[in-house]
Amino acid sequence: MSKCQPGDGPRQKATKLLGVVFAAVGCTRPSSQATPSSDASVERGDRVVVEQTAAEFFEGRVLGVDGTMLRVETLEGDSKSVAKSDVYRLPAAGRKLGAGELAVCSPSPAKWVACRVESVKGQGLLAKDLDGHPLSLDAARVLAPTPVTLLNLERRFARARERANFADAVLRAGAPRAPRSWRPSGKERVVARQDGSWFSARVREVEDDGVSVEWSSDGRVSRIAASDLVPEPPWGLAPERGTLALVRPDEPTHAWKPVRIVSAGPDYVVENAGGERHNAALRDLVPLGQ
Repeated sequence: MSKCQPGDGPRQKATKLLGVVFAAVGCTRPSSQATPSSDASVERGDRVVVEQTAAEFFEGRVLGVDGTMLRVETLEGDSKSVAKSDVYRLPAAGRKLGAGELAVCSPSPAKWVACRVESVKGQGLLAKDLDGHPLSLDAARVLAPTPVTLLNLERRFARARERANFADAVLRAGAPRAPRSWRPSGKERVVARQDGSWFSARVREVEDDGVSVEWSSDGRVSRIAASDLVPEPPWGLAPERGTLALVRPDEPTHAWKPVRIVSAGPDYVVENAGGERHNAALRDLVPLGQ
């Protein structure tokens, strides 16, 4: 028999009394098994926040309770079946959070996002979301995460940090630079800049004040500065391991995206901002900042 279970007494009243005594001395399940809200406390009609997928949340209302599962109606009117262990009962009544801790924040009514607490003042606190945007919140709009949610939050913030570092590296590398000896010529395939991104195109006409190109995505013709286009690879210059490049998209309607060279040729392996890796040929890579 568990030390947290009282023995059967001769009378039901005595059994209940022993149960109260054992509860008072702290016979609860380990914190690692704790759920966001006590199973017994979630009832039909309650407002809840649900972690539907890792570190992704929505607010809703409980329509029904069936053992360890709940039927929850989203604010959009959809009905979802969710586990009680993924549910936070509102209003928030968790432990107080300190600076540096990860949590679930509500920056606007009915919206809940991953956040990191920056500082606490009285009943309010300052936090930042995954994108680093500041949030000024009342403590009632912040949920302390369970161990499972905390692990999901840590992973999401780690990925966000990696994306931010990648974006900084791309910014420092700068735009691709065409070889010094290169001059665009009619009907030549190029990679050209439009609205801050780079797309496949073909030269239509070269003039003193710019170059007319036909975009591969839709056939439109635009005039751009000669500094906003480079020849389609391969170039004579091969990107080295650890450097950044633009990689050819699968579809001509898509932009060439920045990647990091993980291993150099003849078989290149590249990594995108999300940490995903794939193979790329030299003819598909435009070096950045070189």
